[in-house]
Amino acid sequence: MEPFSKSIALIGMSNNGKSYWSKRIAQEKGFTRICCDDEIERALEPELQSLGYKGIADVARWMGLPFEEHSRLNQLHYLSIETHVMDEIFKHLARGATNLIIDTTGSVIHCGEAVRELLKRFTTVVLLDTPESAQQEMIDAFFANPKPVIWGEHFSFEATATGIPEESMDAVRRCYPKLLEARNRLYREWAEVSIARGIARDPELTVDGFLDMVDPKGL
Repeated sequence: MEPFSKSIALIGMSNNGKSYWSKRIAQEKGFTRICCDDEIERALEPELQSLGYKGIADVARWMGLPFEEHSRLNQLHYLSIETHVMDEIFKHLARGATNLIIDTTGSVIHCGEAVRELLKRFTTVVLLDTPESAQQEMIDAFFANPKPVIWGEHFSFEATATGIPEESMDAVRRCYPKLLEARNRLYREWAEVSIARGIARDPELTVDGFLDMVDPKGL
């Protein structure tokens, strides 16, 4: 395989292998890894510390569930930080940096069209795809180990048969699959290369094999 001269951005759902492959590619091929979750957490650190919070699970607590009063403002704040993190990466790339492996957050697709266009200009955007058959696994993973989630307009309450609004967590459980479906559509629109979840999780897949799927000729 020819040496790579272009950077790679991994996109997709949480718990889908972005961190695993970004670490392996960095270790085995000398790429510089940027973990956007870590950068966002670092930017939020003073605010998190003031609440006694630390780590990605506590970022999820800080973000809150969509029915909580503070959640919408914190979602907007999180997205503004994420957009800033992406802008700093793009500045680095514009100055000529190569061989970056960018482990994006699951919410990068909510950062807007400008981020999408710059990702495509400076990197090859690789989706670690989640099939519909794995949706229940993703739902179970979220409720067992919540991560920060940007809900946008994908949360609402519905009236029950008695006319009483549904319970908050019932609304979350009803809306979360719809959010996953909407995210999957956006991931597939953003992606230049898509690698099926089953292939990405194959224990025999090597880094060279992974990169060959990104570009068989070498970027």
